[in-house]
Amino acid sequence: MFHHERNVAMKAADSVEKITQSFPEFLIPHQHKLIELILDHPNTELKWHLAHLVTRFSLNESEFRMIWAKLRYWIVNPNESKLVRVNSLQAIYDLMKKYPNLSQPSEFKNIVRSVEQEHIPSITARIKKLRREVLVERGKI
Repeated sequence: MFHHERNVAMKAADSVEKITQSFPEFLIPHQHKLIELILDHPNTELKWHLAHLVTRFSLNESEFRMIWAKLRYWIVNPNESKLVRVNSLQAIYDLMKKYPNLSQPSEFKNIVRSVEQEHIPSITARIKKLRREVLVERGKI
């Protein structure tokens, strides 16, 4: 993922993402380097994988705040790819569930309202999916 060639980095990220679905502990020794990568990397293809990976980290409060801010930026930035924005939206939602004491539900609602007004089908579809999940969790469906 740290390779200078985009294609190599993306393929590595894809492999890491697939492997760590079952074995998230494999990320532990690399977490700090991956956080640095999230905060600084311009590669779009890598960003959409990193948005998935970040939810598998064990974050302290400072790391959580940095990651939240970066994901928020990716979501609201219309210059980001739609896939990066959708995956970041999902990641923030997942982080809210994983870290309820650190998350900011009101900010998440504001983010959703903001991007919803753009009427981008992929983002709108993800928002609908997340709303259904919330209703299921609350026992309303």
